[in-house]
Amino acid sequence: MNIHCTVVQGDTEPRLTWSECFLRALDQVQTPLALYFQEDYFLHQPVRADIVQASVDYMMAHPDVEHIALTRHGSHGPYETHAEEWLQGIRQKARYRISTQAALWRVDALKSYIRAKENGWMFEVFGTWRAHNKNAVFLYAKFDEAHGGPAFDYLHTGVIKGKWLSAIQPVFAAHGIQVDYTRRGFFVPKHPLLHKFDVGRKLLERPSLLVAALSQNVMFKSSVFVTVIGLLGSILGFVGQLLLARLFGAGTDVDAYLFTLSLPTFLAGMMGAALSYSFVPSLVLLEDQPEYQRRYLATAFLGISGVAMGLLVFGTLIGWEQIRILPSISPIRQRSDLGGLIMLGWFISACQVIQAFLIAALNASRKHLQAALLGPIPYLGVIFFLLVWGHTGRIAFVSIGLLLGTIASAIAAVYLLRNQLFPMRSDKRAWSDFKELLSSIPFIVVALSCFSAYSVVDAYWAPRSGNGVLATLGYAQRIMIGLGTFAVAGPSAVFVPYFSDFVRENNYKDFRRFFIQALMMVGGIAVFIALFLMVFSNDLVRLLFVRGAFGVQESIMVANTLRHMALGMIEMLMSVIILRALFCMEGVAKIAAGLGLLWTTLYFSTSYFLYPQGAAGLALGYSLAWSVFFIIVLTVIFRRINILEKQGSKK
Repeated sequence: MNIHCTVVQGDTEPRLTWSECFLRALDQVQTPLALYFQEDYFLHQPVRADIVQASVDYMMAHPDVEHIALTRHGSHGPYETHAEEWLQGIRQKARYRISTQAALWRVDALKSYIRAKENGWMFEVFGTWRAHNKNAVFLYAKFDEAHGGPAFDYLHTGVIKGKWLSAIQPVFAAHGIQVDYTRRGFFVPKHPLLHKFDVGRKLLERPSLLVAALSQNVMFKSSVFVTVIGLLGSILGFVGQLLLARLFGAGTDVDAYLFTLSLPTFLAGMMGAALSYSFVPSLVLLEDQPEYQRRYLATAFLGISGVAMGLLVFGTLIGWEQIRILPSISPIRQRSDLGGLIMLGWFISACQVIQAFLIAALNASRKHLQAALLGPIPYLGVIFFLLVWGHTGRIAFVSIGLLLGTIASAIAAVYLLRNQLFPMRSDKRAWSDFKELLSSIPFIVVALSCFSAYSVVDAYWAPRSGNGVLATLGYAQRIMIGLGTFAVAGPSAVFVPYFSDFVRENNYKDFRRFFIQALMMVGGIAVFIALFLMVFSNDLVRLLFVRGAFGVQESIMVANTLRHMALGMIEMLMSVIILRALFCMEGVAKIAAGLGLLWTTLYFSTSYFLYPQGAAGLALGYSLAWSVFFIIVLTVIFRRINILEKQGSKK
C-alpha cells in the first residue's frame, strides 16, 4: 500500500494543539474525501469494506454530502429517512452531529468545523454547535447486527489521557494480544464535580476560547437574547406599573382592576402555561414528520380557539358570581363600573389563551426570539392607553389597553406562523392527537396553578386584610416577576426542546446532567436577585413609584412586602425549571396536578394564619409555600428520572 505519514510538528516551534495538528494533516490530504479513525479505536471485527466503498461512491456522486457516519457511535438519533434505503439523515439539531468517531468526511467541510486551540472534546461539542447553524447534508450508514454490524465496530476508546481504559482487557484477550498494562496504568475517572471543575478551570484560563465557543452556540445565544428581550418586556411592565401608580396610587381603583382580572387571568395563565409545558414537547416530537406536524398545529389552533370561546362564555355566565366573594363592606363592591370591568377581564382571558398557544407554537418551532418579542406587546397597549386616557381617572382604559395589546400580539404570531398554519388542513389523526393532548390539560392546569393561583388566593384574603393590601401585593409581585424574568425567561423557553430531545432519545443520563446545569444556572441568578431585593427594596420602590398619587407610606408597605416575597423567590424560579423538565416526560400529568394542588393548599393555609398581618404576612406565607414545594418537587423529579433511567437500561 502506498501510505504517506503526515508530519505536522516543526522541530523548533512550540507544541501544537490537537486541532492545529489536525488542520495541518488535512492540508496534506490530496483527495476530496478522508476517512477519519483514531489510533485507540480497537476493532472487534473485520471492517465492512462494502459499506465503506458504497459510501465513497455515494459521496463522490453527491457533492452536497459532507459526512457519512460508519459506526454505532457518534451522533444521536432519531434519524431522518433518506432516498437511499441503506442511509439515514442526521438531524441538523442532533446532539454530537460532529464527533470524532469513524466516518467519511469531505475534507473542505471537515476543516470548516475545526478551530485552532481546541482539543478533541471541544471539537465535538463546539463543532456540533457550529454544525447546528449550517444546513449541510450529514448521513449515517445503517447496519444490521444479523448481517455483519456497522462498517467499523470497536470499543469506543482504548486510551484516555495516556492511560488504558480497563474495558480494553477482554478485547485484547479475545484476540490473543498481550499488553503490559503497568507501563501506562489504568485510567481512573474523577468524580463528576471535580471533572466539571477542571473543565471550567481550563476554559477560564483561556477566556477568549470560551467566548468564541459560546458565540457559536445557538442555544446559548438564543437563551441570552430571549433573556434580554424578557428583561425589556419586564421594563415595559414596570413602566405600565409606574404610570398606574402615578395616576391611581394604591387605592380602590387598582384594587378593583386587579380583582376583576384575578380569576380570568388566573385561568388564562394556567391554560397558557399548560399549553407551553405540554404542547411544545408534543410538537417537537413531530419534527421528523413535517407534513403531519403542520396538520397537527393547524388542528390545535382551531381547537384552542374553540376553548377560548368557551372560556368567554363561561366568564359571561359566572361573572356576577365573582362579586359575591367580596366582603359586603368592601369599597370594590360599591363601584358602578364593576360589571363592565369583569366582562373586560373575561375578554382578555380568551385572547390570552390564543396568544399563549401561538407563542408556544413559535417556541416549539425554535423561533424563540420572535416569541419573546411578542410577549411584551400587551404592556405596550397598557402604556399607550394610560398615557392617552389615564388622566380621565377611569381604570377601565387600562383593561382596554391590555385587551387590544393581547389581540395585536396574537395577530402578529399568526403572521409569523402563516406558512405552518395555512392553508389549514386537518384529519382524524390530528384531531385524535389533539384530544389526547387536551385531555391531559386539566391535570397540567392544576399542576401549574402554583404559578398563578396566588392571584386568586390574594383576591380572597387581601380584601379581608385591609384596604389597599391587594394593590400592595400586586405592585410587589410585578417587581419580583419582572426581575425573576431575567433569571428564567431564556432558559425556560430555550431548554424545553432540548429536554424533549433527551426524552425522545431515551437518554436520561444526559437529561439529568443537563437538568442539573440548568437548575444551577437559574438558581445562581435567582440568589443574586433575591439578595438585591432584600437589601435594596426600599430604595428600589421609592425610585420606581413615589410620585403622583403614590406616596411614601405606600412605598414603605410595598418594599416591606417585597422583602418577605424575596425569601421564596429562589425556590419559585427554580421550580419553574423543574416543572418544565418534568412535563417533558411521559405519564407525569397526574403527579404534577397533585403538586399544583399542594402548592395552592399550602399558600391558602399559610395565608389563613398570616393575613391579619397585612400584605407582609401574605408575602411571608407565599415564601413559606414555595420553600416547602421546592423540596417536594425536586425529590419527585429525581425519583422520576431514576425510574425512567432504569427502565431504559432494561430495554
